[in-house]
Amino acid sequence: MEKEFDLVKLTETATDGGGILKVWLNEKQICKIVEEIGLSYGRIKTVIYLNNGIPIKIIETEENFGHLNGELNYKELNEVFRATIYVFDWENDDSKIERTGKRVLSEGLCSTFDYEPITQRAVKATTE
Repeated sequence: MEKEFDLVKLTETATDGGGILKVWLNEKQICKIVEEIGLSYGRIKTVIYLNNGIPIKIIETEENFGHLNGELNYKELNEVFRATIYVFDWENDDSKIERTGKRVLSEGLCSTFDYEPITQRAVKATTE
């Protein structure tokens, strides 16, 4: 079962392009979370796959709008950065990170624990 939530309402933080939080449940267990944040220059998307409530794989992408005649082209999104994190031991922050591209305007996260607020939002949203 998939549930979708307004990220602005959940976080009480407005962004230029709003945001959504999608949560997939298998029975009552969260198995996938997708958080998309719309920004003035593009979009940041985080996908978290879980097994028994523990993140096992995280994919973060930054997409930037294209340019047309010196202005932003809101119809074109280009992926400029992707990080795929394979989590071996969530509790001890043991993971392998594969990166492609380069962040343009987003900040990098230092630890798998930096993704914990997303999982907490998903749990809170699906239990209220």
